[in-house]
Amino acid sequence: MPTSIEKVPGIGPTTAVLLADHGIHSAEDLAAKRIGDLAAIKGFNTIRAGQVIEAARLLIGAAVADTPVPPGNSSKKDKDKKVEKKKKKSKEKNKDLKKKSAKEDKKNSTQAKKSKDKKKSSGSKKKTSKKN
Repeated sequence: MPTSIEKVPGIGPTTAVLLADHGIHSAEDLAAKRIGDLAAIKGFNTIRAGQVIEAARLLIGAAVADTPVPPGNSSKKDKDKKVEKKKKKSKEKNKDLKKKSAKEDKKNSTQAKKSKDKKKSSGSKKKTSKKN
């Protein structure tokens, strides 16, 4: 005998009617669906679809191992890795910007010094030319 779809956590009477309109009448029917198929139904997205499919499989005792983790539902460990990767990338970018800035500062300083030296040398030439 099929398991009532309303026994699946996250499926109430309204959702049960909606699913029945799409040919899903029992927890077994729901457990057999793919995330993408369920996500195509109004009121579902990939996260909710993955959650209710997994809940239906657990309810009927089916293996959940073949249920892919929906996007946005990754483990804390995966999220921590992503955060660390972003931090590392940001640090490297800041390091590169500091190096670039230091090079530009040095270049500007050198140019300013050359300009100052040039003005001094052209000023002394004028003085000598006036004396003659």
